[in-house]
Order: sequence, then structure tokens, then C-alpha cells
Amino acid sequence: MPGEFAVFDIRKNWNPAAFPSDEAAAQQLLEWLASDECDLNGMQRDFRGADLSGGDFSNAWFTDAVLIEVRLVGAQ
Repeated sequence: MPGEFAVFDIRKNWNPAAFPSDEAAAQQLLEWLASDECDLNGMQRDFRGADLSGGDFSNAWFTDAVLIEVRLVGAQ
């Protein structure tokens, strides 16, 4: 699908300025960045300490995730 490739291309040119302090959340984010999958499964992860500014999370799931103290300037 054309939309999926556009999201994938945007993600490949983006990296977070800071990863989450939580090891499991950081690992999930790293795996998503390295994969061909469009969906980020951030459910029930603790993303505190991350700077995800400028990222495209339109296909992300953050149900029950901790997003306090996460920088998201310009993120979608």
C-alpha cells in the first residue's frame, strides 16, 4: 500500500534524540526502527526520558503506555 511505504521511508530517516530510560521500551523502539513493520506496539511500555520529537507515530499503539516526561515536539 502506498501509505505504508511513505511511513516506512519517513521512519528510516528519523531517529529519536533520546531513547526511553526503560530498557524494554527502548528495545521495542529500536526493533521498530530496524524493521519493515509500519506499526509500533508501544502498549504498556514506559517511554519516560525519551525525546521522540519529529517522529511519525500515526501507526503506533500507546495504549496504557507511560508518556509522562516524553518530548514530542513536532511529532505526528
